[in-house]
Amino acid sequence: MRVPPPKLVDILDMVHGKMILNIEVKDHDPRIFDEVYQILKERGLLEQSIVSSFNHHVLQHREDLAIGWLIVDEHDIRSAKRHAKA
Repeated sequence: MRVPPPKLVDILDMVHGKMILNIEVKDHDPRIFDEVYQILKERGLLEQSIVSSFNHHVLQHREDLAIGWLIVDEHDIRSAKRHAKA
């Protein structure tokens, strides 16, 4: 019998206040970032969380949440530099 993976809300409730969280968004739909943001906000976990992704189009600036753009290779580094200049 396969056990389904835990839901984000279950993990957040389990570790609430015990550690800093780095939540990687793997989906390419920017609405996922909004959903993760709202879940973290509702649970009071914005200050102890980082939301990261390899896809910078998913990440959205919020004053109350740290974000991290994950990069792998030289192409990503050049793209990050272009994005920073824009």
